[in-house]
Amino acid sequence: MRVVCSNIFSENDISNFTIAICRPQETKPEELAILQTDATAGLITQNLIARRQLRIRVANVNDLAQGRRAIYHEKIGILMGPNLTIAFSGSANESKTAWKYNFERIDVFSADFDSPDNPRASEIIQNFQDLWQNATPRLEIVDLADALQTGNVEVRASSKQNPPSGYTDETQGSRKTPRDRPRDTMRAPENQELRAYQRDAIDAWRAAGHRGLIEMATGTGKTFTALCAAEEVYREASRGLAICVVAPTIHLVEQWKEQLRHFGANPIFCAISESSWKGTLTNAVSSLNLGTSPLLSIVVTNSTLHSDTFQAAIRRIRKPFLFIGDEAHNLGGVRSLDSLPANANYRLALSATPNTPASDAFESEQANDSAELYFGPTVFAYRISNAIHDGYLSRYDYYIHPVYLTEEEQAEYDELSGKIAKLWVMNRNSPNQQSSDNLRALLQARARIIGSAKNKSSVLKRLLTSRSTITGALVYCGDGRIESEAHSTARQVDEITRMIGVDLGIRCRKYTADTSPADRRKATEDLRDGVVQILVAIRCLDEGVDIPSAKVAFLLASSSNPRQYVQRRGRILRLSPEKRRAVVHDLVVLPNLGLAKANPGAQDNVRRLISSEFKRVIEFSKDAENGITAELDFRALAQIFGVDTLDL
Repeated sequence: MRVVCSNIFSENDISNFTIAICRPQETKPEELAILQTDATAGLITQNLIARRQLRIRVANVNDLAQGRRAIYHEKIGILMGPNLTIAFSGSANESKTAWKYNFERIDVFSADFDSPDNPRASEIIQNFQDLWQNATPRLEIVDLADALQTGNVEVRASSKQNPPSGYTDETQGSRKTPRDRPRDTMRAPENQELRAYQRDAIDAWRAAGHRGLIEMATGTGKTFTALCAAEEVYREASRGLAICVVAPTIHLVEQWKEQLRHFGANPIFCAISESSWKGTLTNAVSSLNLGTSPLLSIVVTNSTLHSDTFQAAIRRIRKPFLFIGDEAHNLGGVRSLDSLPANANYRLALSATPNTPASDAFESEQANDSAELYFGPTVFAYRISNAIHDGYLSRYDYYIHPVYLTEEEQAEYDELSGKIAKLWVMNRNSPNQQSSDNLRALLQARARIIGSAKNKSSVLKRLLTSRSTITGALVYCGDGRIESEAHSTARQVDEITRMIGVDLGIRCRKYTADTSPADRRKATEDLRDGVVQILVAIRCLDEGVDIPSAKVAFLLASSSNPRQYVQRRGRILRLSPEKRRAVVHDLVVLPNLGLAKANPGAQDNVRRLISSEFKRVIEFSKDAENGITAELDFRALAQIFGVDTLDL
């Protein structure tokens, strides 16, 4: 189906269009059931667009008299079948008012060669072809992706409560096209001021030659600090400036886009299909180089940064160039390093966890060093202990809850550990891509055993049974599968959501990568308002999501990746008026006690598992109000297995 329509949509339409264009994907099996039972219009639209079964272009009337406003309101259509083509003109609105009261008309014509209707049908067919090819006088036709990228859409008045990015009352009724994009500028909002440590961070970066990494704890304002630094550079760069921000996820890129808008910029959003930004970016770079535009601002995902088209565009920048890497620890790989622009003379890296040790020795030990080669060393650090002490993050309590592996899980853990040890030696002595991939797969399989340990469900159920009135809680699940109530396997996040909502009757909602931006926003608002008590999440709550109302975290994922669990703790430490103190409940995984005592030869595996969990316990304990107690509790548990944590 091909559709040409006006640029006025509901907010749900815009959300569904954005999801389909940003994350093209085939319908998943679990989504088919939803389509069959609920006939969810939004999901149907997303999949049709993503699979290019539905293509949409937007029409704008482009020769209006001053002060006048008009929209594209034509109704014509063509239906083509194997044996018959028909065309229609007019409309019969499918509404109660239309059926009961209105006077409606629609004319339908056959396009058969010998039909008397053929001339009328042919005229409509030609009209549509002209529309699709942007050959109709008075109209400008653009692809939907381009319209979303340039802000060339309007929100229907009845759904304007949460308008899309860049839409304000002042822009209602206006049309923004690539030819009249608002000019960029950089000016900090008047109602926000730099804190002392943020000012110190900018000063340190400037003193280091405008290069280096700023380490700031989650929730302490990295984004605002970086944009104030960018404003300072913009004022100094009188010949024009390019600013490019790269972040690992679309969600983070969206946040940067909004924050840049608060500073007066109009960033080019390079995170969806190439056709939506290629022409705009090419023209904007030319305008900057020619001096007709004083500022070029770009936000881009890590994946788009690598693309040849994007690389070709930013290599053309001939003006001063500031490159900002958010969550810069994700940019340490060789591929990312090759994609970082050599022509950027100002370089700023941001991270809450830049030098956290890798979760496994197999991971690249040179990631931090590689990023430092490009950005420069850490020039300023403001860690979580500083922020809690200064009152910029919430104080918190930390409690550990032991979860013991079943005999089956322990046996599988031991078997995988044996294979890993053998392959590790082989890979070290004779490294190759195949053995590296095999080793990575084994490590991930072993990690899934810990992340999805069966007994976590019963421990969480016990904890929540006594907390039925809990509010503002986050439950972090692993990405593995566990046994469901029906004795089949289900994703841990799905089974935990069912258990909380059905078995315990606690209001909860999933928050995953499949959750649309509009639904994510609604979920966080409902958590804040108490409509939802718990959000059940996988990785998508790890980096950059701002939920100040969250005050309790249950960690089921048992990640051994320090960056991941530090980010998860950060989600509940942001200040909010109703939060007195945050709480972290950590479900720590321990070996199966019976097998551990019966098999002394497996002591290395026992020690490895306890050591992995102990690292997280130490990290969380050191800044917690009750940290000493939590640490001693874990040491006592380790002693049961004959492991002295002083040696870890």
